[in-house]
Amino acid sequence: MAFLEFNDISKGYPGVQALANVSFTVEKGAVHGLMGENGAGKSTLIRVLSGDQAADHGSIFIDGEQQKYASVRDAFHAGIVVIHQELQLVPELTVAENLWLGRFPAKGGVIQSKTLIETVRAKLEEIGIDVDPSAKVSSLSIGARQMIEIAKAVMLDARVIALDEPTSSLSSRESEILFSLIGRLKARGAVILYVSHRLDEIFRLCDSLTVLRDGKLAAHHAKIAETTREQIISEMVGREISNVWGWRERALGDIRLEVKGLSGPRLRHPISFSVRQGEILGFFGLIGAGRSEMAAALWRRCQASGPGHDRQHCRLAQQSEGCHQGRHGALPGGS
Repeated sequence: MAFLEFNDISKGYPGVQALANVSFTVEKGAVHGLMGENGAGKSTLIRVLSGDQAADHGSIFIDGEQQKYASVRDAFHAGIVVIHQELQLVPELTVAENLWLGRFPAKGGVIQSKTLIETVRAKLEEIGIDVDPSAKVSSLSIGARQMIEIAKAVMLDARVIALDEPTSSLSSRESEILFSLIGRLKARGAVILYVSHRLDEIFRLCDSLTVLRDGKLAAHHAKIAETTREQIISEMVGREISNVWGWRERALGDIRLEVKGLSGPRLRHPISFSVRQGEILGFFGLIGAGRSEMAAALWRRCQASGPGHDRQHCRLAQQSEGCHQGRHGALPGGS
């Protein structure tokens, strides 16, 4: 019997139908993959599940009971926890304080710190997380912080846990720890929605899979073992894929852009890089890592300076000069 059911979920925004009549089910104790291109509706579906946004139409059932909640708090109390890429922890509080935030054990109005730490230590040992409960979250690695987020879900006896691109900022070792913890959660009977673009992880962890495309249900696989990578990719993009794109050797031209010591008010350290003709250079990082600030500085939104474009030294006073020199970019909120 299905434990989690999405029934005819629709959600629209002005000019955009983000979700259109999406229906699928997930069995109890299953890891269920959720895939789709950017803009396919994955994030919107998770927001509806978490109570962050209300669906225009449709309903969600957990263990046969229709869920009616109007906020994230309501969903939280219903046993639904979403762990986002941007972690929801307070850096200057300890691990134990974060895990008990809003629910501190108290006696006569006084927080029982010893009880708090001992309880958290026992729970972390039980689920296999080796972290000092008295340590400040700010001292932990990104991977350890993510483990704490998951520990919070376990301590709340969450029935449904949604993980949004959980390995995007983890090392290989940290990812393995996460996978082990997911196995423990599965054994406890929790439903885990695993949102990822990484097919290797989907095939390794997931029992079943749903693919969204343009806000609609493109495919639902009750048994992921009965599908293939090529089929999933085809379902995501809406056409047959004869060859999966990968790295191909190609000759690169001369350096066309060289940046040395790019700086700006929101860039902590000077940035230097170069790009050759025919080369695609990617910039990776979480929100707040400096990607947008770097792009804005290069575009001349920030008061930054440094050698630059096409091997010619340039110092631009305004954006229009960048356009005249052949520099174009699309920045969030900058169109």
